[in-house]
Amino acid sequence: MLNSLLPQILQDTTNLALENCINESFDVNLSKMMTCIPDSVSDSVLSELAKQYHITSEGWNDCKTREEKINLLKKSILLHKKKGTVQSINDCINIENVDTKYLAWHEYNGIPHHFKIKFSFNGEAVTDKIKSVIYKKVEEFKQLRAKLDLAELQNVIKTNFFIAPITIISRKIII
Repeated sequence: MLNSLLPQILQDTTNLALENCINESFDVNLSKMMTCIPDSVSDSVLSELAKQYHITSEGWNDCKTREEKINLLKKSILLHKKKGTVQSINDCINIENVDTKYLAWHEYNGIPHHFKIKFSFNGEAVTDKIKSVIYKKVEEFKQLRAKLDLAELQNVIKTNFFIAPITIISRKIII
């Protein structure tokens, strides 16, 4: 098994079979557990379902269309299941035209349980509204003990121009 969480010394056939059974038990189709089908209810009922599934602060207000709200409702149990993991932070900060990278404390020699996030915006203006939405989502989905050290915002603009650095040393130009 390639994706085993067990240490190499414990990866015998019995432990791997037990781990496989545990993984399969968590892969239940959770959409069948919904008490009502969100596709066929009114908008007021959708907002009540959002309150019941505790997703009003987890992107509900950021949804623009009814389909986005319905998809968020259908993924709500899965969101809560992954909450506090690196994958949940990566999922919550995935915004269109933004490349994000999560760096754990051991990747940049930081303090334990701290992390950094790097954002590369592809030609979009970084407004205060976008920054506040990102910080709010990160605070909602991170572990309680984890602390955000730094959020690097970088705006990438692609052009057809080539810029080369030069160094001038004693009246000679080295390119």
